[in-house]
Amino acid sequence: MRARDFVKRAATTVGVVVDFVEETSEERRGDDLVTVTYFYPVVHFQTASGAPVAFRSAVGSERPQLSKGQQVPVLYDAAHPQEAKIRSFVQVWWVTLALVFVAALLAIVGAALMFR
Repeated sequence: MRARDFVKRAATTVGVVVDFVEETSEERRGDDLVTVTYFYPVVHFQTASGAPVAFRSAVGSERPQLSKGQQVPVLYDAAHPQEAKIRSFVQVWWVTLALVFVAALLAIVGAALMFR
C-alpha cells in the first residue's frame, strides 16, 4: 500500500547518475563465506520548483546496472524530495516483492505442516 500510495502522489522528473556508493559485506554462498561489494547509484535531479536534490538508491547490485552520466526517470514526493526513487519496477516495488515472497514461503510451509 505504501509503494502504491507513493507512486500515486509522486512527481516525475529526469535525474542523472553522478556516482555510486560501494558497500562491502560478507555473505554465505553455499559453504563459502565471500566478500561482496554492492553498488548503489547516486542520482541528482531538480524538483519542479528548481531545488537541487541528490539521493542514493536503496537498491544496489554487484555490478552497476547504470552508468555515470546516464539519465534516469525519477519519482519523488514534493513534500519530501530526498525520498526519491529511480522509476523502475524493482526500485519502487522491491520491499513489496520481498514481503510477498516471505509470506508465500510461510504459507507454503504452514500448509505443508497442516496437511502432514
